[in-house]
Amino acid sequence: METYEEILERMKQTFAQQAGYEVEKNSDLEIRMQVLAGEIYSSFANIEWLKRQVFPQTATGEYLTMHGTQRGLVRKESQAAVGSLTFSRTSALSYDLPIPVGTVCAVDKEDTVRYVTTEEATLKANELSVTVNAKAKEGGRNGNTAENTIQIMITPPSGIKAVTNAEPFIGGMDAEDDNAFRARLLKSYANISNGTNAAFYRELAMKHPSVYSAGVVAKDDGVGTVSVYVATRGGVPSDEVIEELQKQFDEARELNVAVTVKPAVLQQIPLRIQIKPAERYSFEQAKEICMQVIDDYFAQMHIGGIFRVAELCRNMLESGAIANHYTPPGADYSMPQNKLVVKGNIIIEEGGVM
Repeated sequence: METYEEILERMKQTFAQQAGYEVEKNSDLEIRMQVLAGEIYSSFANIEWLKRQVFPQTATGEYLTMHGTQRGLVRKESQAAVGSLTFSRTSALSYDLPIPVGTVCAVDKEDTVRYVTTEEATLKANELSVTVNAKAKEGGRNGNTAENTIQIMITPPSGIKAVTNAEPFIGGMDAEDDNAFRARLLKSYANISNGTNAAFYRELAMKHPSVYSAGVVAKDDGVGTVSVYVATRGGVPSDEVIEELQKQFDEARELNVAVTVKPAVLQQIPLRIQIKPAERYSFEQAKEICMQVIDDYFAQMHIGGIFRVAELCRNMLESGAIANHYTPPGADYSMPQNKLVVKGNIIIEEGGVM
């Protein structure tokens, strides 16, 4: 596309050729040409922008959303991580202690992520603990946290002395951005469903806001059966989501086919990595950045995906936090359509060159 300067210069040259004299600098005519050139450039820019919105490969924002609507796809909103909190005392009391719904807890006081109980509960007399269902207060991946990390009560119930999460909080997902939605949209064109093939079952599962990836296994439980395995980012959906999906598939399935929705089978991958920090980075700083890179890599894995050690190591190097690394040789892991690669025990040591 022509720049503003190129448009203005072309106008001046055309005028000089047809009028027989050049436009004087800072004259009224030149000012008029400058205004007109600006308007023409603005119109060209709008046309270029509109051209990009015509195709899903380049569309953005609400226009990309409208392309998705034509394929029956809706952007996924952010999802809150879910789990449970265990409230406890060191000594039992002779009376009940209520745990109100909406009790707020956190990993630490500085952490902006808050976790709230989603139901009322009671620590019974003569008992030391009670476990309550809870979720992150806001949607997003930041709400996912490992077991035994939530230790702070922001609004402590009366008489309760401690809180923790015996199991990790999982299922937190960021709202679907343009790149993620575009990839899902283009995939829907590449795999046209016909109501009976694997693409149909996968596409239906992926429409649920809590589902990040899905795999389809025909004859999983025998002839005439189809199993649809579903996963969130780095984990599996709650039982409630599985039940919702099962109802949808019961209504949409073809005759004489038994469709069962199942959580993905999680395949943990342990890693032992030595790193040499880059200049200006301490080992602890480099380790923290590498752990984030590892978390991000596993979070984007899909059911049936391939874990590539070299790809993960490249991502760590590209972070700029390390100058070198050493990872013991290991085979890549290619998952079947019912398994999801997740992070196992990760050990990062200082070293880097072997």
